[in-house]
Amino acid sequence: MFMVAGIYFMKELLLFLFTRILLGVRSKVLLSLLFSLVAAFLSAFLDALTVTAVLISVGVGFYAVYHKVASGQKLGYEGHDHSVDDGVGELHREDLEQFRAFLRSLLMHGAVGTALGGVCTMVGEPQNLLIATIAGWDFAEFATIMAPVSVPVLAAGLLTCALLEMTGAFGYGVRLSDNVRHVLMEYHAKQESQRTPRSNAPAGARPRGDISGDGIGHALGSRGPGRPDGDCAVDCI
Repeated sequence: MFMVAGIYFMKELLLFLFTRILLGVRSKVLLSLLFSLVAAFLSAFLDALTVTAVLISVGVGFYAVYHKVASGQKLGYEGHDHSVDDGVGELHREDLEQFRAFLRSLLMHGAVGTALGGVCTMVGEPQNLLIATIAGWDFAEFATIMAPVSVPVLAAGLLTCALLEMTGAFGYGVRLSDNVRHVLMEYHAKQESQRTPRSNAPAGARPRGDISGDGIGHALGSRGPGRPDGDCAVDCI
């Protein structure tokens, strides 16, 4: 229940945050560190699965956008299936494969970050709350007592993240190509220009049943009107 509530009420903020980081930082090492660090910070106060779900939503949403363009479709076309590569042009295949590797590494850094941050506080993981209750620790006591373990582990995790990107080991180190960045920036600018006060309103302030602009369901494989199963439309983010 906590995870669902976190996605529902925090989704817009988290999507905005990770989207800004992805498009605003060009250094892959710095981008990976930011993804991991921000995910760690958020998961210290939110359920790790909540943060991971938003990361997946951002990644799948952007992938669907570029896959559509690589397949010769316009950005506004909503019937595209990004799980099929048959329509991808030869000129775009290399960029698409590079983009897949880029997103895989970022999502992995973010997922590891949620694990690193979740152990730092008593609300980061359900088992932490159980331990704190039995031991009689409050929030500050738990963070202080666990710091000699959690802080070095967090630092080691971030260092490993940076080393993987700098060395390019295990498929890491792939950068975002200029062609893909241009498409994503164009799409993001278009989405920003179409935002309205209604779409900016918190989810809880919208009329009951209104999930306009939400992309979590599509990114996790839900079905929208007139869309095949698993299709993530351009409004994934």
